[in-house]
Amino acid sequence: MLAAIHSRSGHGEQALYKAINDQSHHATLSVVDNSDTVQFGRSDCPTGCAAGSGHNTLDRSDLSLAGGANKQLPGEIIAHEALEAYISTLGNVPYGIAHGWANQYFGDAVHGSGENHTYGSGGMHHYTLDWTFQRLGVTVQTKVIVTRQPPQTVPQVYTPVSG
Repeated sequence: MLAAIHSRSGHGEQALYKAINDQSHHATLSVVDNSDTVQFGRSDCPTGCAAGSGHNTLDRSDLSLAGGANKQLPGEIIAHEALEAYISTLGNVPYGIAHGWANQYFGDAVHGSGENHTYGSGGMHHYTLDWTFQRLGVTVQTKVIVTRQPPQTVPQVYTPVSG
């Protein structure tokens, strides 16, 4: 049955079919609810995963909101994240490469146009950002709430050395 569907599907669906049936590479998708660190989906290996592993996270609440804008959009996002995680299983594939590879099949997502910052007392409170899913011809706007964080609670990314 799947083989018959596969033979009639487009190139994105064929890539997803191949990823699902690849016995040598195993990717994982996790789903979280209402995360402030995930917009639709996120690669959990931004600098590249070890060979044989690939992991992405999806935000269920974002998918529900996307479905309100377009019924096909949640499936498009899930397929994109699945392919992004899959290509990461090949080892040391940086996020930009994995995202670009998945984008040619599902989403063709771009963002940046329509970014509007709203400032209030004490600094920036939120900004909106337009995401265009070119494959579907759909644009949605996200609102990102910015909260202040005391500097001492931000982890150091390096240890200063003297000399």
